[in-house]
Amino acid sequence: MTDSATPDQYHNLIDQTETEIRSAELQTVPLVIGIIAGEVSGDSLGADFMQQMNNLRGDIVWVGVGGTKMQAQGLQSIFPLERLAVMGLVEVMAQLPDLLKARRELLSAFKAADIDWFIGIDAPDFNLRVAKN
Repeated sequence: MTDSATPDQYHNLIDQTETEIRSAELQTVPLVIGIIAGEVSGDSLGADFMQQMNNLRGDIVWVGVGGTKMQAQGLQSIFPLERLAVMGLVEVMAQLPDLLKARRELLSAFKAADIDWFIGIDAPDFNLRVAKN
């Protein structure tokens, strides 16, 4: 004797299987976060934040700029943090061409990584302009 499912039961099973597959796919897609710390003090703040996020979710991809503490939490730093850590009008003006180039490099890296979120730590003049793009 064989068991046979009704058409409705068969369609419900297919729907349930498709839902389970979609749910599994969503769980395996990593979260890509762009993060920039513009100063050494931001490296500590960023590393603490990253550690807490990594504890909540183990598949986060971190892309951006940070120091050794953020890199220890998994950050793929595009370039050294010190490149952004400029203060004062004279120093900023002297470094302006490189800062503009750095912003273009970061935006390109964020686009290539297809980031889901952006987090800017300190350096509001730089990070707010990045956030607008």
